[in-house]
Amino acid sequence: MRYRYRSCTECNDEFKALLNDEASGRWKAGGSDEELVYKLERCIYQFFTSALSVFDSFAFCLYFYGNALEPKAFPEVGNPRAIKRSTTAKAFMAAFPQAAITGLMAGLSKDSRFGTIDIVRNLVGHRISGRRSVRASTTMQADGTYSHWREETWHLPGTEEKLTFDAELLQRQLDNITSLLAELSSAAREFAVAQKAVRKPATEPQT
Repeated sequence: MRYRYRSCTECNDEFKALLNDEASGRWKAGGSDEELVYKLERCIYQFFTSALSVFDSFAFCLYFYGNALEPKAFPEVGNPRAIKRSTTAKAFMAAFPQAAITGLMAGLSKDSRFGTIDIVRNLVGHRISGRRSVRASTTMQADGTYSHWREETWHLPGTEEKLTFDAELLQRQLDNITSLLAELSSAAREFAVAQKAVRKPATEPQT
């Protein structure tokens, strides 16, 4: 999980450097640069693939911890490929329905911060690549002055997600990953501490 998160941070740093240091004047004006596009797309692909893996890995580890506590409720340890986020959430709901980590895992798929990561990863990971889309217009006002409008987005066919295309494109998603992971990790730690206290062996009487 830590490696996947680190990969996200490195892709984010590289993406920013590419746009800030390597983007040509032609690109900044809205033109194309195929070599730059390839490098940017590689960062995006690796970022979202690693991003989803952060949560898959978290669920995988959590499932094995659940098995150590309640083996009968977590029977898939012998079949690791069957352990998914939904598998872990379902098992925790059955074994530990009142735990905060259970609610967070069960609600992860509905969290908007996770939703974008999940949708984009599934598209770029299996079918297509996105593309920068530049839209601009200029309007002459009644007083003879001009107002300008420009929008750059990352267009990804198959989704209505509208991601602003700038140097912070991946940073915004990384912030979401960080906040989600902090919440999950904190709840998991609280759960582990609580379970340790509940299952602590009784102190043997002194003789």
